[in-house]
Amino acid sequence: MKYRGNLLILWSTAGLLSFSSLYLQWALPIVISDVGGELYVGAIYSVSYALTAIPAIVGGLISDLKGRKFAIILSTLIYATGASVLAASRTLIALLVAVVCIMASPSIGSPGVLSMLSESVDERRRGQAFSVLRGVGLAASAVGSVLLGHFTEAVGLGLALAIASALSWAALLLRLGLRETRPGGIEAEPARGFRARILEALSGTKYVLLKKMLPFTSMVVITALSDVASGTYFSLYLKKVMGLRGGEIGAIYPALAIVKALFYPLAGRFVDRYGEKLGYIVYFIASATGTGAFLTLSRTHPWLAVFSLIPAAVLGTVSSTSFTTYVAKMAPAEVRGTVYSAYSVITVPFLAVAPTVGAILWSISPSGPFVLSIALTLLSIALVLKM
Repeated sequence: MKYRGNLLILWSTAGLLSFSSLYLQWALPIVISDVGGELYVGAIYSVSYALTAIPAIVGGLISDLKGRKFAIILSTLIYATGASVLAASRTLIALLVAVVCIMASPSIGSPGVLSMLSESVDERRRGQAFSVLRGVGLAASAVGSVLLGHFTEAVGLGLALAIASALSWAALLLRLGLRETRPGGIEAEPARGFRARILEALSGTKYVLLKKMLPFTSMVVITALSDVASGTYFSLYLKKVMGLRGGEIGAIYPALAIVKALFYPLAGRFVDRYGEKLGYIVYFIASATGTGAFLTLSRTHPWLAVFSLIPAAVLGTVSSTSFTTYVAKMAPAEVRGTVYSAYSVITVPFLAVAPTVGAILWSISPSGPFVLSIALTLLSIALVLKM
């Protein structure tokens, strides 16, 4: 291996950071709701999606222009700052700062982590290196979600948040020992070159708005709106409507994530054999029926309601694989990278609106965000048929 030290640091720190990541994903909406109510959940997440748009666009550019280590250290510092703010104070302003930091961090750091990992290992062992990274992160997030959920239930929120903060700073200290792998060092290009790269990343939006791509683009946007409008309030629904405890909620999130991880290899084979359109249709049918069953059973048979979501979780792997392969098939090679980036850019306004839409619907009925999800999923099927 080229840089074994890099591998050990990236693997171990992925575990340290992942230990709290899934816990914060489901715990933060509950914390915000307890402090200010569901409308504040929508407002804080809407503002956060809007403010993290730029990191989502330029995350890869930072790694390429400033260096892998710079991007990784910066993202870890941002995450640690957010976790520390959350541990120190839970006013609405502090919660906003924490959510923005925690959401922005992966966009800045992930391209650097993936690039450094691939450049630190022999080509024939890259698959193993990436598998270890994913496996460590998944295992740590599963254990952390359950344990921190139990700590929250047993002794309160403070201990869980203090652990999250401490582990994030430990990860930062370890990552200071990384060895730069970017070819040519870490000298930055002139500002003019950086602006040109941003414009290049944005240029793909022209392609995704072409007539032949509009049904697919519309479906991607609607799906993003549906997922965020309902997903932001999933943990709130589990706690406030279904009455589940923190430890139980902490077990549900990693269980669904592990189920998805196990089925990813099969998802690729399904899409290769049957195509993206059928993959999307099967997923959307499972999603709509699963969400409907979840709402129907949630007040009387809560655990049966949770189990009804498993088929959609499994087939979600087919949906995400279909997105990747459809863009690769439809976009010319010379603009393919910018087209992938363009879909991140074009969904930002809808992601920013989605949590507020979900909050308004929640104020009418807690089932509202999930009913919207069902309606948008059915609309997505109609759009897929036009692809």
